[in-house]
Formats: sequence, structure tokens, C-alpha cells
Amino acid sequence: MKWLLAVCSILLLPLCPRASAWSAPGHMIVTALAYDQLTPVERTKFDAILRGHAKYATWKKTYPEAGIPELTLEKFIAMLGSLYPDDIRNHDNPETFPEWHYIDYPLIPPDFPMKPAPNPGDDVLTGIEKSAKAVKGLTKVFDARSRAKMLSYLLHLVGDIHQPMHCETLFDDNFKEPEGDRGGNKAWVKPPGGHAIKLHAFWDQMFGTSGQLFRPVPITMILASQHRAVELAPKFPRSALPELAAHSTPVSWSLESRALAISDGWRKHEIKYGLTEATAPELPADYEEKAHAIADRQVVLAGHRLADQLREALK
Repeated sequence: MKWLLAVCSILLLPLCPRASAWSAPGHMIVTALAYDQLTPVERTKFDAILRGHAKYATWKKTYPEAGIPELTLEKFIAMLGSLYPDDIRNHDNPETFPEWHYIDYPLIPPDFPMKPAPNPGDDVLTGIEKSAKAVKGLTKVFDARSRAKMLSYLLHLVGDIHQPMHCETLFDDNFKEPEGDRGGNKAWVKPPGGHAIKLHAFWDQMFGTSGQLFRPVPITMILASQHRAVELAPKFPRSALPELAAHSTPVSWSLESRALAISDGWRKHEIKYGLTEATAPELPADYEEKAHAIADRQVVLAGHRLADQLREALK
């Protein structure tokens, strides 16, 4: 077991500086947290939908024949299913819904006035709404296979909306309209003692390296994500999260993340950045520790909210 934990810890290190969403471990943690909250009846419905997925047989083959005591086949596949939208994402193929992973609320210092996002109807809010509707029932548009695909998107996008840098684009002297900083993807920073990394990727990898480095996803990475979910769940019970009552819609979740991007991601525009990897300045000494604390809370919030979304969709 010691060797397994050692390998897990290695796989959860932030190795890749160009992830495109919460890293693979982050998404699997959110899904594990939500799956554990479903009732047996709800899990049966959930599992039945996911069995219609085009990748189901592939995912099933990666599950060890001897089984995993702490992780059922069904939960294992659910966790892998949450990664599917990133696996197929292609900006040249609209059927992969590449714009659904974020919402670009403009951040304009110093006062950060609230302004609408530029692409209503093609952002993470649209993605959550449409995927949830598809999961609710078979229609002429969504057959069993496409319904399962949309379930993967629901698992994934509820995670994405809780990553603060997925809900902003900063405008300043360097980042001009219409793109801004693209959620921190144009700003280079450097953790103390670490290597230069884009600010967006820094937040993506709060839970470890991008799974894009590993296909198929190693069993050790999946187990590490399961263990992390077990660790985080009792730290943030529903009773300790007033946000669950205060912010009950995807719109309010996105605004919650926007606020975190201002207050903690950019620290009200006080974070220094470079425009190239070579010019990346060092982050404040306390930045990484505070970012980890926020990320822990955000993934558990996402897990609770995903469970609620699934319950509603599975009625």
C-alpha cells in the first residue's frame, strides 16, 4: 500500500502547465463527492444512463478484473465519464461544445463593475442547462447515446464553473478587448521556488497534473482522486457551506466564482504577471496556500451542487 500512495502522490503533482479546466483529478473528485450522495435508486438510474455512453466499454476494460474494494465499477466509470468533455474538446468541431467550459465575465479594474459576458447562449451556463435537460429524459434529439454524452458534460461543467478563472477575463493596459486575459491564459506567473506557469493553469492544477498527460488514466490517479474526495467530504459538510442556500443557480455559482477571481485570483489586480514564460514574476508567498484552501472548498461545493443537479435530473 505504501508504494501505491507514493505513486498517487507523484501523479497528483502539478506537472503540466497547460491544462484546460480543473485537472483530471479535480473533476474526478467532484464526481466522486456527488456520486456518494445519491441514493441507491438514483445511482441505478445514473448508471443505466451512463451505460449508453460511446466510451463505456473502453472505460470498463480499464477496471481491474479483481475489482477495487473502495471503488465500485459504476463509480469508477462515473469518474472517468467526467473527463470526457475535455478529451474530445476541439475548437474546430462545434459538436464538442468547446465554449461550454467557461464564461467570460469582464473584469475591469479598479472598481470591477458588473458587465455581462459576451457570448450568451454559448457558455458554461448554457452547457449546464442543456446537459441537465438532456439527462432528464429521452427525446427525439437525445437518444440513449447522446443522453449519456450529456451526462458526462453535466458532471464536467458543474466542476468547471467552480474554478474561479473559468468565470472571468481581465482587461488592463496589456489585455485589451475583445479577448482580455482569457481567464488567466495570457498571464505568466511563478510560484515561489517553482517554474513559470500560466495563471489559469496554476488554478486548474490545485489537485494535480492534467489527465491529458495520461490516457488511459492510471488506476493510481483515479484512486488518489477517490481518496482525496473521502478526505475533503467531512471537512465541508452541507451545514458548513452557507453558499449552498445563498447561491442555488448556475448563474449565481458563476458570479460566486467571478468574485473569487477578483478577490483571490487577481487580488484586485495586485498580482504581478509576465506576458511570456521568461518574464513571469514570483507570486506572493502566501498565494499558493490560500489558493489551495479556496480550491478545496470549491470542489466540495461543486460536489454538493452536482449531486443536487443529478437528483433533479434523475427524478
